[in-house]
Amino acid sequence: MSEADQKKYDETAAKAKADREKLVAELRLDAGIDGADCDNDCKVVYNDELLKWEKAVFESCKANEKSIECIDFVKIKKATEKARKTDGFYTGDAANRTTLGLKEVEETKKTKSTLTAAWLKTNKPAAGKVGSACSATEACTTETHCCGTATPKKVASVDAYDKIEGICADKKLGTYTDGLKRDYTHECGAKALLASATAVFAAVFLM
Repeated sequence: MSEADQKKYDETAAKAKADREKLVAELRLDAGIDGADCDNDCKVVYNDELLKWEKAVFESCKANEKSIECIDFVKIKKATEKARKTDGFYTGDAANRTTLGLKEVEETKKTKSTLTAAWLKTNKPAAGKVGSACSATEACTTETHCCGTATPKKVASVDAYDKIEGICADKKLGTYTDGLKRDYTHECGAKALLASATAVFAAVFLM
């Protein structure tokens, strides 16, 4: 490594360390860890939870750096810590943390859903791009695209996401992947109508 490269590496490492220390300080404040109510046992629990969270963020970003868990990990954690402070997560006993943990799962899902909606709204694909909006009166502007419905591929219920009506995607692929790397099947509107008409014809014919 050259002297210039070493200097750049050291500067990057120093900034990353400073950023982490700043974030940890903010999270401690959000969680109320340095307050009078948080004794040594409380701090031990907090430190254990912080380590678990850091490992979880690392794994999420390693698996999908475009996921909302990776993109907005700070916002998600801050919401969690503020709720934990209000609920006495760190100052209570293990049984209380277990009960609050179940509530936290649902609240985190809501937080991620809100952040996901905000991210998708801010990062809408431009006209002509895969994922751009379309309708019965506004066709896709790219010849190889068709307007249709994107249906989520099978996912765990905790990570469930909604189908998207009126979206442009490649006619031949029959799939769509959004900006958060979530996978969908994509069915062109004409195909959907044809399938519906065929079903009606069959039902009438067999009566």
